[in-house]
Amino acid sequence: MEEINYKIKKNVGSLYGSSPLYFIKNKLKDHKKIVVIVENNNQALNLQNELKPFLKQENIIDVFLNYETLPYEEVLEDKEILSKRIKTIINKNKSGVVITNMQAIIRKLSSNLTKNNFLKKIDHNIKYSEIIDQLTVMRFEKTNVIHNRGEFAVKGPIIDIYPISSNKPYRLQFDDQNLEMIKIFDIDTQITTSEQNSLYVCDTSEVFLTPLEIEYYKKNAARQFDKEYLEDIEYQRIVNNVACPNIHNLIPLVYKNYSTFFNLFENVNILYVSSLDVENEITKIYQQYQKFYEINVDLKYILHPEDILINQKYLKKVFARNNYIKISNFKLTSDQNSQNEPIKKLPSILIDNKKNNPYSDLYKLLKSRIYKLNIFVTRDSLKKEIEKILEDINLKYRHCSHLDGKSDKYDVTIINGTLVEGFIDYTNKLAFLGSADIFGKRAIEIRRTHGKRSLNEYYNDISDLQIGAHVVHDDHGIGIYQGLINMDIEGIKTELLKIEYANKDLLYIPVTSIDQIKKYNKSSGLTITLNHLGTNKWQRIKRKAKQRINDLATDILEIEAKRKLSKGNKYEINTNEYRKFIGEFPFTETEDQLRTMTDVHSDMSSDYPMDRLICGDVGFGKTEIIMRASLIAAMNNKQVLLLAPTTLLVEQHYKTFKKRFINTPINIGKLSRLEKKKNRDVVINQVSNGELDILIGTHAVLSNELSFKSIGLLIIDEEHKFGVRAKEKIKKYRGTIDIITLTATPIPRTLNSALSNVRDLSLIESPPDNRKSIITQILEWDDKVLSDAIEREMQRGGQIYFVHNDIQTIPEIKEKIISINTNMSVGIIHAKLDNRKIEKEMNIFINKEYDIIICTSIIESGLDIANVNTIIINNADKFGLSQLHQIRGRVGRSSTQAYAYLLISNKNQITSKSKNRLEALDSIKSLGGGVEIATKDLELRGAGEILGDEQSGQMYEIGFAMFADLLKKTINLLRTGKNTENPQLIIDINRPCLIPDYYMEDIFQRLKYYQRISLCKSEDELLSIRDELIDIFGPVPDYLENLLLLRKLKNKIGDKMITYMKIIDSNVTIDYQPNKKNYKKLHKDDNESKVRIKMSLQNEDFERQCIEIQNNLNNLI
Repeated sequence: MEEINYKIKKNVGSLYGSSPLYFIKNKLKDHKKIVVIVENNNQALNLQNELKPFLKQENIIDVFLNYETLPYEEVLEDKEILSKRIKTIINKNKSGVVITNMQAIIRKLSSNLTKNNFLKKIDHNIKYSEIIDQLTVMRFEKTNVIHNRGEFAVKGPIIDIYPISSNKPYRLQFDDQNLEMIKIFDIDTQITTSEQNSLYVCDTSEVFLTPLEIEYYKKNAARQFDKEYLEDIEYQRIVNNVACPNIHNLIPLVYKNYSTFFNLFENVNILYVSSLDVENEITKIYQQYQKFYEINVDLKYILHPEDILINQKYLKKVFARNNYIKISNFKLTSDQNSQNEPIKKLPSILIDNKKNNPYSDLYKLLKSRIYKLNIFVTRDSLKKEIEKILEDINLKYRHCSHLDGKSDKYDVTIINGTLVEGFIDYTNKLAFLGSADIFGKRAIEIRRTHGKRSLNEYYNDISDLQIGAHVVHDDHGIGIYQGLINMDIEGIKTELLKIEYANKDLLYIPVTSIDQIKKYNKSSGLTITLNHLGTNKWQRIKRKAKQRINDLATDILEIEAKRKLSKGNKYEINTNEYRKFIGEFPFTETEDQLRTMTDVHSDMSSDYPMDRLICGDVGFGKTEIIMRASLIAAMNNKQVLLLAPTTLLVEQHYKTFKKRFINTPINIGKLSRLEKKKNRDVVINQVSNGELDILIGTHAVLSNELSFKSIGLLIIDEEHKFGVRAKEKIKKYRGTIDIITLTATPIPRTLNSALSNVRDLSLIESPPDNRKSIITQILEWDDKVLSDAIEREMQRGGQIYFVHNDIQTIPEIKEKIISINTNMSVGIIHAKLDNRKIEKEMNIFINKEYDIIICTSIIESGLDIANVNTIIINNADKFGLSQLHQIRGRVGRSSTQAYAYLLISNKNQITSKSKNRLEALDSIKSLGGGVEIATKDLELRGAGEILGDEQSGQMYEIGFAMFADLLKKTINLLRTGKNTENPQLIIDINRPCLIPDYYMEDIFQRLKYYQRISLCKSEDELLSIRDELIDIFGPVPDYLENLLLLRKLKNKIGDKMITYMKIIDSNVTIDYQPNKKNYKKLHKDDNESKVRIKMSLQNEDFERQCIEIQNNLNNLI
């Protein structure tokens, strides 16, 4: 391999802290484009965020990322990464900065990326048929609802598109062939937000082939490889222009004139900047490719590294021809090729609350008035704190969105942005301060998204019903769902649910009565008996279940009554102190968090003890809720006990609480096996005399030697992980003090306590912004797959968890892993190690001295480490479903794509229960899936755990969804004394009432909307759904309008005790169960319990008919 001796035009040193950002800003004055080469994708994304406040808005900051693949690995183009690469190409002629890494720029690219017709403009001149053809050619994936870039959906006159290069999807509304309107819409709600005049689309892959290129590939493939290759599936896919992941490794065979990253900027005044040894980076990449090539050239159809990668001589010329500067934070020896920037480190200005004057170091810099100050801060609360500090010492300040250099009249410029580490330009007398320099950890901010989902959706969502699934009908019992079918009945188009019962009997349920259908969550190992049509056995089963449920409801209300009779702590909130604490929260709250906090406020302000279950995945903001609740309790002179199941979690909570409460007078302590006796005695004494406000500990704090002076709030993290004795001691607190229980995946009994109102429930489902679902693979042990997984993670600077739950064989596993990859350092932790040893090993891992740590399930409730984004779980079939979800959740704690590998011994030998668990985990998204996992666990493990043996048999017979529904109604009846449950109203009508399949093609979507419409209880809810349908699918067709009107009519007459209504044209027949007063009014001489009413309508329009029926019934009843 040829040695390269780069001629570095300039070495620049003394770039301390974040001063490289300032250096790049200044160099941009002399260059149209600056390309910054960093080590990996994470560094590129972080630098992009930090650079924004330094540049003007017209200066574009792009990131050209690599696909994070190994040499010769197939490239599955991550749409987020592809989008960023495409944006770089689109903005190639605009002034600004491109941040990239050598892995991204060293590979040859498709020549199509530099062609002028790469982007296609869509405006009002385009026709309906043209755009569908264009999107198909560009390989957009057609779906029913778009969620990701590169997808489109056709809904009659509406076409939704999510272009690769766009941050938002677009909705195009046509009138026949003519485009009427282009709107941006929200990907989560699917609701439009703003109107646009045009948009640009491009191919959904970097590599797209024309017929000429396919012919060129045929000739080159025949020349390069043997005849067998011409029969290979890869060859067939490419010649038929079908997407092929390996095509990135065949670029020279496809394009006569391939392109490169450097071709994009051939005619641009450009500067390359890096702190890396570029020569070493290129050599390292070439060696990796060369090693793979030498091992596999006789086994696979692969090209030589020099065919895939840019030629090293060419790279040498590129860097020689363009300006290239190597930067360093060290001071260099000045010579003709090296110079130092006039930058020096910022002195310590951190607010230190341990000092008599916490602001002394900061005041020293501010009052010196030597420098014009630029303070970078994003949070409003910290901005206000800085403003107050500046006003106290009479410094003039202004606010600015970016560093503009116009601060002559002001001492300080407050810039809305992030600066990791401050610095000083001593020549120009400028100081740059980051909020982290001043406030430390308080300055960290992460934006969060919003989300909301009702608990009912988890256990009775029929939108995902698969053919063959069991369902339960209110009147006919358990059957098997056999699909959604269209049928003409007496000339009227109808959509029905087909349900099979015993003896292959079939029942067809109109979608207008879909509210009579519920999911039947079967338990594994249980044989389900289908009910017979035409018998009263189901009614007997249901009647018996109602009796049992009535007893259960009575017990539940007794518990609730006792709770309300108990005298709780009614807390007062010190508004100023509380607002200050909230202002220091380093995140933007989600709607779920705010709703949950409102619930907790209400509980703590009431007279009776709180008992609230807060359910949300790790990292979704539960800890902030309990910290605010702890503050309220402490401000009212009440002590707080936080129980955690492991010493690791105690340490994590303790550190988190100490940092969060640093600016309060609240004292926080901890107790676990890690504590020395001396410290333990001090803590116990502080608790008993009231000196300690918040105690965090394991079950050890429940011992008799510990007594609180005035405990007011108990917080339990993962209650189900505590032993029987601990649970018994926890029970003693119930009904006497406030209790908050935290969980990510509630066990069935805990879930049921919330469903049945024994405990109040709050759901937190909104994941942090930019968090990606974990890519999960279930496979048998494969050295090659594991080697690639480990190599990929190490290559991007990350770390790995390897979970192996058999302590005795951990040494063997360590040897096995090291044999796969000899270049990594490996640590071990498990429960039999001394606690201090565990803490020491984890700290080594956190400090990145270990690449991989082999551990047991001890990490299930462990430390949050953002740099760990690959987890390998050995013998995954031996873990429970909720446990697997929790362990998998230890990775993917940042915006970096995370991977989980679930290893099993033999796919054919694992038990059916294990197989079901793994399939359930694989089917549920990793973000916010805790409650969904819990309900799946309920299905797999059975519902007996919820109720105990006495009631579980009844629930098996009626299904959990119906059980929960009946329990809710029974509790409401017993609580209010009013029977709000009216007879099931069935309406037969000779008008089509359905969602036409041409309007909404996807069956699961139709089921979802049928159920949502059936659950609407008010006119406002129906109007909201109608608006949503128009926005997403276009104008509501007549058949669907009929369905909405029918639901509205049911709501209006729902309290009239009507059991059946038949509407044939203008004739209406009604069956009615009158009370005594109305019965005498209608039929004085009839002794029947039911009354039949007939009426003839004056109107033919269905909407007017519904109003007429309603008015007539109001007059009669």
